Amino acid sequence: MAAEDKNPIVLNFNDSLLHKSDVDLLIDNDIGNFLAPLNLPSKQFVFLPVNDNQVVNQTGGNHWNKQEFRHYDSLEGRNQEIARTLAYKIQPYVQAPRGRMKVLEVESPRQTNGYDCGMFVIAVAEHLCKELCEGYTIPLNDLVNPESVSKKRSQVKELIYNVAEEFGT
Repeated sequence: MAAEDKNPIVLNFNDSLLHKSDVDLLIDNDIGNFLAPLNLPSKQFVFLPVNDNQVVNQTGGNHWNKQEFRHYDSLEGRNQEIARTLAYKIQPYVQAPRGRMKVLEVESPRQTNGYDCGMFVIAVAEHLCKELCEGYTIPLNDLVNPESVSKKRSQVKELIYNVAEEFGT
């Protein structure tokens, strides 16, 4: 029991556990332990959600967004510096030439409230995956908007209920 107290579980979902020591890796800014095993240079695309919460042992933050060195922000400019800092921190792990990597601010669909940040992350990432991997040619701003994000929220809710029902939780 004493070992559990030193490294408590902070998140438990199905067969996945997140211990305090996992969070501490990120707090200590030792992202190499987290990123190196991912072998990012072998990946064609990397999607990283970013938020401006500096207190990692508390929930919150003003806004989440999608990040792939191209920065999409549904609340225009709220996370620009945070995204740039993250991009430069992971630069060695994607083998980008130091000082030559660009972080581009990309026009992104705008949310009209303060609570749809995460849903915009999901909708934008899904659209970009279709665009990058399936040759999708419909512009992002034509398909991702407050109405489509509201529908996406319903789809995610239904998915959660279906998974919970399937696994008996």
